[in-house]
Amino acid sequence: MVGDVHGCLNTFEALVAKHWNPEKEILVQVGDLINRGNYCIETIAFCKELEDRYPGRTAFMKGNHEWDLLQYLKGSPRLKWLRGGGSKLLKQLYENPEEYAPFVEWIRKLPLSWENQSTFVSHAGWSITTSNPFEEDNRLSVLNNRRPILNIGKTQVIGHTPQKSGKPKYDKRGNCWTVDTGAYLGIGLCGVKVSKKGNVKEVCYLSTDKRDIK
Repeated sequence: MVGDVHGCLNTFEALVAKHWNPEKEILVQVGDLINRGNYCIETIAFCKELEDRYPGRTAFMKGNHEWDLLQYLKGSPRLKWLRGGGSKLLKQLYENPEEYAPFVEWIRKLPLSWENQSTFVSHAGWSITTSNPFEEDNRLSVLNNRRPILNIGKTQVIGHTPQKSGKPKYDKRGNCWTVDTGAYLGIGLCGVKVSKKGNVKEVCYLSTDKRDIK
């Protein structure tokens, strides 16, 4: 399970190449592939390429930055999102009209969660204070939540909140790993390998490639 990429393509490619075995493992990414880094369009193209090359071996979640893009395109101002990298992304899209429609359509179809018998993955986690975590415009949804995580009987893996230590954070009460380690902040990109029983058996980490953020 890989944390927030935020357009840091070179870092993401290197992490995948070094640590993912597609014959034995499923690559799951927690959302926020776009905004802030330099290679948002290229990051989505890379994910689409992985999907095509390894059918059924990848899963990319929708994050709040993907959701904000879709809301902006529907007419919502999303001023905070624009200031946080959205305006840069929109400029890139408008300058590449042949990429625009496929890019947006791929993002539109992203799921909110992925799970198996032991693990539940989403962008922001299942909160203890909401009964419907899949209501996208709910500020406590799995897209936007920043409240304490509910222990749902499975290991949760989320992103959304950068861990400036560069290390994933484990919340014992919610049985939840937060794997956003601030790639766009110049810290690094993190992934965790989770066993069939929901236990983290390996932490994978690469410092941010400076090309992604300069």
